[in-house]
Amino acid sequence: GEGGGNGGGEGEGGEGEGGGDDEEEGGDDDDAEEGEASDEADDLELAFQCFEVARLAYEEKPGEKLPLAEVLECLGEVHMENEHWTDAVSEFERSLSIKKGVLPAGDRQLAHLHFLMAQASVAHMDDLLRDPDADRGGDPADGSSSSAMTPEATAAAAATQRAQARSHYEACAEVFELRLQLLTQSAAPAAAAADAHPII
Repeated sequence: GEGGGNGGGEGEGGEGEGGGDDEEEGGDDDDAEEGEASDEADDLELAFQCFEVARLAYEEKPGEKLPLAEVLECLGEVHMENEHWTDAVSEFERSLSIKKGVLPAGDRQLAHLHFLMAQASVAHMDDLLRDPDADRGGDPADGSSSSAMTPEATAAAAATQRAQARSHYEACAEVFELRLQLLTQSAAPAAAAADAHPII
């Protein structure tokens, strides 16, 4: 009788120890994931600081417009990684304003910036609909403040972001349409010359 009792006690103890190992392994996984998230946040912060230094340097050189626009675009992408949609769009808009004055109207870089702004607006809209009260560090006027929002205000802010996204997607398409027209026009003389002098 006592032997049976001792055997049962050992079995229970063994199970308890096994469960403790599982919990410890699970805790290690959680710690690893938290460590990776912390490292990623540190990398983003370092990238942001580097691009900020580059921005300040290029802003002091009026002739370096295109490099400044590239840095602003990179800053916008870092803001997108941090889900700061309003800040991202602001940086993209500054970059686009500079590139419009430097690049041809059909340049694909302009289309890319419009596409990025559309993506940021869509993500902002999704955030508003999912969690209207989330703190996004943005402007209260665009529905991104940390104060509580009414359902009506949330719907209006989301509609604004949807409209902005549509506008930028359309602008992106217009740039590509113009680019296609320019490529077609530049290819026309070559095609005409080939027709005039066929290879026999």
